[in-house]
Amino acid sequence: MDKKEFKNLLAKAEGGDAEAMYLVGLEYEAGEVVTADDEKAIEWMNEAADLGNKDAHKWLEEYYFDDDAGVQAHS
Repeated sequence: MDKKEFKNLLAKAEGGDAEAMYLVGLEYEAGEVVTADDEKAIEWMNEAADLGNKDAHKWLEEYYFDDDAGVQAHS
């Protein structure tokens, strides 16, 4: 994905497209096209999950119960 494609994807996400929100979140996590930003990734994933995107739900579950986030599954 290049910056132009990301801008188009971001416009779709801002327009309420849950799949685009999920993909924008992944881009913010990866930091390949935009500067990596976990807070923005989480915000976009939450937006997508709120609209029923199952991939975003799964991503959030893995993020919050992964050692990288500093949260334990049974804390």
